[in-house]
Amino acid sequence: MTMRIFVIAPVIAPRGDIARIELLRRRHDANATRVAAHLTLVFGLEGVDRRVVDAHVARMASQNRQIAYRLSSYLAVPDIDQTQHSIFLVPDQGRLEIEALHDALYSGPLKGYLRRDIPYIPHVTIGQVEHGIQAEALIRTLGQVGISAQLNHLELVEFDGTVLNVLNRFALTP
Repeated sequence: MTMRIFVIAPVIAPRGDIARIELLRRRHDANATRVAAHLTLVFGLEGVDRRVVDAHVARMASQNRQIAYRLSSYLAVPDIDQTQHSIFLVPDQGRLEIEALHDALYSGPLKGYLRRDIPYIPHVTIGQVEHGIQAEALIRTLGQVGISAQLNHLELVEFDGTVLNVLNRFALTP
C-alpha cells in the first residue's frame, strides 16, 4: 500500500475527556488503534517531496499561534463516495482559527493539493456507519459534549492504511 503524508494535530485535552473520546473511537472507528484522536489539517498527499512538505509545515507552524478550541457537537457526514457516513466531533469555539491554519498549510508548495470537491470541516472522527439513519441514531446516543482542547503543535505523519509513523513535530507559537 502507498504511504501518504498527512499533517495532523493531536487532541490535547483533560485526561478524562481524552479517555471518553478514545472509548467512543474504539467502539466506532477502525483507525482508533492506529492513531490517537486528532484533527487532520492536510489530507493524504502522494507524490510530494517530504523535505519540501517538512520545510513548509515548519514555516507555517512558526507563523501561526496555538489555538484554544471547544469540541461541542456531533455531526454525521456522508463520505464522498456515499458508501458510508462518518460521525465527527466538531468545534464551535476555535473553528475559524483551525480553518485558517488549514488554509495556510495548503499554500505555497501544497496549493495544488487542496481538495475543492469537499468542504473542510475541522473535526475529530468518532466513527463510521453504513447509513445516514444509523449515523443520526448513534449521535442521539452520544449525549452532550463540551470538551475544551488545545492545538499546540502539528505532526507530519505518513500512513499506509495500517501503520502510522510520526515524521516530525512542529510547535505552534504560544
